[in-house]
Amino acid sequence: MKDDLIKTYNLSKDDFWTHKQSGNLIIKHNAVMKIARQEKIVFNMPQILSSENNNIAILCSATFGDTTEWSIGEASPKTSFNIYYYAMAEKRVKDRLILQLIGIYGDVYSDVEEMETELLDANRKPTPNMQQDTSGMNTINVPDSGDRSNKPFHPNAKG
Repeated sequence: MKDDLIKTYNLSKDDFWTHKQSGNLIIKHNAVMKIARQEKIVFNMPQILSSENNNIAILCSATFGDTTEWSIGEASPKTSFNIYYYAMAEKRVKDRLILQLIGIYGDVYSDVEEMETELLDANRKPTPNMQQDTSGMNTINVPDSGDRSNKPFHPNAKG
């Protein structure tokens, strides 16, 4: 599957990796957005379902040809390494929609979802990297592992 995606969408092998624990194929967000541009996937204006206490949930739909899918992107302090929860929810919903529309969601996951899975796992089970805070929730010490910047949502942005 990875080789087909690389060939079809002119991607690089560096756009992919295999998740150690699950064995799932992971694709970088920028590569997913490249697929969306090449396929001319059209996103509809998202609807904010929840925004209380930094728990953001965004509903969005997208169209590819004559197929339309909808999905939800979510982000919160428990599921995102960065504090730009709206931007992370947007990335997640867009990546899910793109992968659904090209028919590979469930076989391939975006790196923005892989980050969520790692944080959820970390919040469930303390590891040596974690410390207990006064609220009783786990906090994680995350080394800076590169650019995790997010652009705010703009309906006319090109990804």
